Amino acid sequence: MRRIGLLGAVILLALSGTACTGSGHHSSVHASSTSSDSSSSAPVTVSGLPAGRTPTVRDTGPAAAPGTGIAFASHIYSLGPTGPLPAPVTVTIATTIALPAGDPVVVATRESTAAPWTYLAATATADRRHVRFTTSHFSLFGVLFIDLKAVAGAFKSGFLDGLDSGATETDTAKPSCANQAAARQDGYSISSSSTDTVYWCFGINPAGHRVLKVTDHRRYPLQVLHPNMAVLSDQYGHGELAALSHLGSGAYTIIAPGGTATFNADLDGAGSEGITTQMDGLGQSLYALQTGVETLVQILTKFGAGSGTKAIDALDKMLMARSCTTALGKGPGALVSGCFSPKNILHVFGVKGLLLAPIMAVGSVISFFHSEWNALLDQFNGHDKYQVSIRRKHVVQPLLGEPWAPYQEGFGKVAPTQVSNGGDPSGSFTITWDNWGGKTADGYGIALWVGDADIADGKLEPARFRAFDLGTCNGKQVYLHLAVWFPQHGQSFGPQDGEANYLLCPS
Repeated sequence: MRRIGLLGAVILLALSGTACTGSGHHSSVHASSTSSDSSSSAPVTVSGLPAGRTPTVRDTGPAAAPGTGIAFASHIYSLGPTGPLPAPVTVTIATTIALPAGDPVVVATRESTAAPWTYLAATATADRRHVRFTTSHFSLFGVLFIDLKAVAGAFKSGFLDGLDSGATETDTAKPSCANQAAARQDGYSISSSSTDTVYWCFGINPAGHRVLKVTDHRRYPLQVLHPNMAVLSDQYGHGELAALSHLGSGAYTIIAPGGTATFNADLDGAGSEGITTQMDGLGQSLYALQTGVETLVQILTKFGAGSGTKAIDALDKMLMARSCTTALGKGPGALVSGCFSPKNILHVFGVKGLLLAPIMAVGSVISFFHSEWNALLDQFNGHDKYQVSIRRKHVVQPLLGEPWAPYQEGFGKVAPTQVSNGGDPSGSFTITWDNWGGKTADGYGIALWVGDADIADGKLEPARFRAFDLGTCNGKQVYLHLAVWFPQHGQSFGPQDGEANYLLCPS
């Protein structure tokens, strides 16, 4: 952090098109090509030029403040001749105010009033009335100071707004599940905690599996323990850095704020399974990192220097730094020193980082990471815990009647796929059941269509089936009737038609 002090809190910046204002002042001034004495009366001095070469300097006048919390500390000077120099030189510019002791210094430069500003590191002289920097070209230069207290406050509040995770995400959409009533049949029941930490639903998907969908309703990532439930899908928003934490979370699944994970909730027999949530420390660090970088981009934009800077690209660069990746999940102090160090900020934002690096040295920002963020984490206690339990009790499944004649097949069994009443082929069926165990059971399959023809001329065609009239036979729970119909021939379910006439129980 001591490296930030070398930058100073006076920053050179001007917005394109607003750098030069006022009376249109363009005066030529003297510039020494050899002296570096900050007490010189010349507003600009240059040292390091070849002997006999004197630069030209034009004072283009004062410039309006380009953004919130910043103001110029010097006029804008045009040094010439423009273009690259044979070797770097040292330039000293006089400021119009005495620079506060200990504040950082940065120099902004551009080739013309239409070009974007870039930035150079600089230092203030001992008298705090001059700024010295090294350049390898001549162009426009000016001095700007920044109200670090105001900008640090904006950074701090940006984090606070972004990490205010005690509240819920009021715009989080609830998940939806199909066949919710059917999912609770066959002995299934489900219960959960009473808080609104997550939204969930329980249903049956198109593949026929019972599924539990869980949506994170908090503003921080949740870690989900699901020991007996496979993850079918885990939804992350594009660029959501918190989602990356699932890569290192072992048996846990991470759900990002507003994201939804879908779990396979099938139970082979009687028993229970479920999920338990808690705050994800690694995911929270990534979420905090994302919020911090987005806040810095917003500050650059307020400075007029945010053009072309995308938060997602900056995040990618930040995570390329080993010091940052090793700091994740180790607490707020490690996040500051490992991810938001001056070196990393300059790496991520380039020369624009000279405008941002001093912010991280401000005591109030450091205190925020060490105290305010910890306070936020304390608020999570109890709010991040949530349980969903799925249970299945042992259920005695009904049978398809009981055999009442020789050579019969399927009767007396649970959900049989091959059924024959032991008579002619019109009483033999292949059935796939959509459900079994309720008041009725419906299925589809193949049966012999006879119509008005003889049985010998019948053809196997698609048919629909319904087992109904749940009752008892010889002390067992059974479906007492089975209906068969052919929708393609205009038929529909009729409780007195076809096989429904047979009472599936020996008399």
